[in-house]
Amino acid sequence: MFKRYFILLISSVSISLNALTIEELADRFNKSGDDTGTFIQMKTLSDIGVTLTSTGTYEFKKNKYVKWTTLKPLQSDFIATQKDYTSVVNGKSVKRKLADLKMSKSMKSLVEGDLSSLKDTFSLKIKKNSIIAHPKQRELKEFIDNFVLEFNDAYQPTRFIMTFSNSDVLDIVLKRSSK
Repeated sequence: MFKRYFILLISSVSISLNALTIEELADRFNKSGDDTGTFIQMKTLSDIGVTLTSTGTYEFKKNKYVKWTTLKPLQSDFIATQKDYTSVVNGKSVKRKLADLKMSKSMKSLVEGDLSSLKDTFSLKIKKNSIIAHPKQRELKEFIDNFVLEFNDAYQPTRFIMTFSNSDVLDIVLKRSSK
């Protein structure tokens, strides 16, 4: 008897999560606020069968910036605000307008923590603990095949996987800092 109720409970939780709209999911993400932690980033170059691994830290300040600091193998910083982004390598800094990036609208949405605006640029499918996105626009389709954003039960991002049009794969695993 207990087993039957447990299965029903698990099924109803799964159904309710799958029934979330992107707006409801965005609202849950927004409640998690600022975030800091570490990452492991693996970039697989499909044409030569090599995976490059880097590690570092990240900091997300909602409506302000995203800072991505690579510590190994080469120390560098990438800081994106709502208007521009800065890359810093070996003490040299380059600042550009966010609009220069192919994914500028999506990057701005992520900096602002506005997950729901991704639906303007991507076809989104919400599954249990993940969002699968396929670009709608031809310009993005030439660059990206899809991306998957995975999150935990508290709606905090845990992994990001992007498959590029040339079959390269970027796989980033996030580990939140304890607060």
